[in-house]
Amino acid sequence: KCLVNPIDPYYIAGFKTDYSVEYVQRPLIIPALEICTPEVIDFLIQFGADLGKHYEATAPCGPAAFWAFRDDIDSRNTLVVAQRADVTHLRDERGATMLHLAVKRKNKHLKEEIVRVLLERDINIAARDIDGLTARDYLEKYGVENAESLRSIIDEFVIYFVTDDQIEKVEQLILEGYDHILDIQGVTKKGRRMHTRELAEMKQLKDMIKLLDEIPEYEREIKVMHSAIENADIKTISKKAQEKRIAWGTDRGGRSLMHKAIVYEQPNVVDFLSQQFPNMVYMKDNLLRTPLHYCASLKDKKKTYGKIWSILSPAGGHNNLEANNLTVHDYLREMEKETPKKEKPRGRQFYDYKVRDLVQVERQRQYFDMTTLTRSQEQAVS
Repeated sequence: KCLVNPIDPYYIAGFKTDYSVEYVQRPLIIPALEICTPEVIDFLIQFGADLGKHYEATAPCGPAAFWAFRDDIDSRNTLVVAQRADVTHLRDERGATMLHLAVKRKNKHLKEEIVRVLLERDINIAARDIDGLTARDYLEKYGVENAESLRSIIDEFVIYFVTDDQIEKVEQLILEGYDHILDIQGVTKKGRRMHTRELAEMKQLKDMIKLLDEIPEYEREIKVMHSAIENADIKTISKKAQEKRIAWGTDRGGRSLMHKAIVYEQPNVVDFLSQQFPNMVYMKDNLLRTPLHYCASLKDKKKTYGKIWSILSPAGGHNNLEANNLTVHDYLREMEKETPKKEKPRGRQFYDYKVRDLVQVERQRQYFDMTTLTRSQEQAVS
């Protein structure tokens, strides 16, 4: 693997404000994607080229695999990366997945095939970026030229999950707040367009029909739970925690109940959740940050921070890299001594992510009012 993963430590990325040369570390796979044939790219990946290695020359920074989705890269090379890269764990510093980049890409050659390959490899359709947008949302936001065709391809896979009676898959989409399940249409063998519920009825999928009918209830109850977290309402949380799987529901920021409990500095709620749902400590938000990352960014070292840390730290996850290529230990170091913007790699300077701002930023984010409830909504699920 070391033979296909050499790093050029002195690649010239540009010049600093004082006109001195600025260097970045450049993995071999980056220039290979730019100038080599698909056969060479495939060879490098087969023999261990690290597509997860972050490249920090330009913003948004992200894994080397994401370089393949630039418009100036040969689409055949992009397709090879789509076929072989890890589609489960990779995101750039803005939370985008390869599916986000694939639909946004202006290079139309092989575009639909690349999107299909990613979907066939089970990339998460419900994944959202830092602004709470799915890849499907990108089609409208960026005015993608062949948006209708790409939208149909994405919807096809959701329809397949429904008609193939994949209950767990559809429920997971619901828990992640994916909002294009009931409104999309598929085409029957006779050429008739039907909504997903109608298709499930036609195939007499009773459990699936029941799940689809419960989507509005899921959405309301997840909102109630997140609202209860903000208010430290243990009574509501404990009452509804065992109903269906709503405790695992996230908001559009990918934030779990535990993420939110830490943001609002509710150690008693964190304690309750860690006992009832121990695996929740491993859940990641849209920037791949675990609850432990959130905990490490708290400024109150003596009271809230200490108690929450003592609850979560034994569970592990210290070495998990988030979308800015930082571990929990990196967060702790940043809280002790922040890296000045001018000392960060060139690409990281544009967004200039600051660990110490995490809690304040996340408290302000509402992600399209996902967690704001009216009194009538709360009563509807009580």
